[in-house]
Amino acid sequence: LDDEIKKLPENLFLRIHRCYAVNVNYISGFSPEEITLINGEKFSISKTFQDKVSEKLLSSVHDKIIEGGEK
Repeated sequence: LDDEIKKLPENLFLRIHRCYAVNVNYISGFSPEEITLINGEKFSISKTFQDKVSEKLLSSVHDKIIEGGEK
């Protein structure tokens, strides 16, 4: 999976486990341990990736809030 992940756009895909990654455009919610997709499916975030996932998603939320305030 490492080689395949490197081929994907870094800003669109987020690795949440050693066996899978998700498209950030399909994430509807998250907690430190779990991602929820817009179709309701839930995926566990492995401990290895929890800090990085939280950091990226919180940064993304922050950026959207800032962009929304500039309109």
